[in-house]
Amino acid sequence: MCHLVVELVYKRFGWYAKRIKITLADVGPLDVLLIWLPQQEGFQLMALFSTLDAGIQEVLAAWKARWNLEQVHRLLKQNLGLSRCLSRSYAAQLKHADLTIEALHLIRQQKHLHPELSWRAAQHKAAKNLKSQLLTEHSSLSA
Repeated sequence: MCHLVVELVYKRFGWYAKRIKITLADVGPLDVLLIWLPQQEGFQLMALFSTLDAGIQEVLAAWKARWNLEQVHRLLKQNLGLSRCLSRSYAAQLKHADLTIEALHLIRQQKHLHPELSWRAAQHKAAKNLKSQLLTEHSSLSA
């Protein structure tokens, strides 16, 4: 069973979206949002399924926030070793996650200070600076 289809431009997101309300026997009411994301040349079509009882903008905002979290999580896992903690202790895993996020902060700090650096070069520079601080007697990190 399908209902209203509306096409709108959401300037807040820079996207076009159509909402199709359907009802599935096993799920109940469901929204299918067809979203056109701007690309370099044209748009990329994407479908989003939602059971949230909210307006289109709220659903899009929730999805965008979730997507941003997924991107950060992927960055932390692939580039900074978040998934390499082998400890079963919750405290050790939590500390590993803290250190991974601190590493991201140090790399972003290097990218801010030296925008011409590649990601890899910023990683190396941040690691070199941290090592130097750790080996210096008067550093607050060398306790």
